[in-house]
Amino acid sequence: MEQQKSAAPAGRGAGGVPAQSLYSGVQQAHQALRQALARAFSQAGIQITPEQYSVLAALKQADGVSQAYLARITHRDRPGISRLLESLQRLGLVASGADQDDRRARRVVLTESGHRSCERIAPLIEQVVATALAGIGSRERADTSEALRRIHSNLRGENPVLR
Repeated sequence: MEQQKSAAPAGRGAGGVPAQSLYSGVQQAHQALRQALARAFSQAGIQITPEQYSVLAALKQADGVSQAYLARITHRDRPGISRLLESLQRLGLVASGADQDDRRARRVVLTESGHRSCERIAPLIEQVVATALAGIGSRERADTSEALRRIHSNLRGENPVLR
């Protein structure tokens, strides 16, 4: 006899936790992390936003990518990534130019100043994340990281069970 999975009660997520509570928890954690990073950047005299840093960090991992690819890996739309890149170019942290293989595409690279900024920001990220994770054991951290990875995958349509 085939066993059926029972659906969670209306308004409840996995484990019977209210969906609104899960949503609120993720949203509040995101906002608190963003605000803590902005505060740490400001106190260190770094005049960029956490959103701008996310673009720098992505370029640190994959320098010289197209603007369209950068939009995908940072989960932004094209107008949003364009605005962020324009502001980072004004600050001298990134540069862009025509792609040699496809003149319609723009390649984006970190400037020397952009590389230095990433190096300067890395310890601030470590400090803020350490503060955020204080009192949370390694098993809970691993479980949370895996749960967030799965949520991301589910919402991006990468989970074949949910298609």
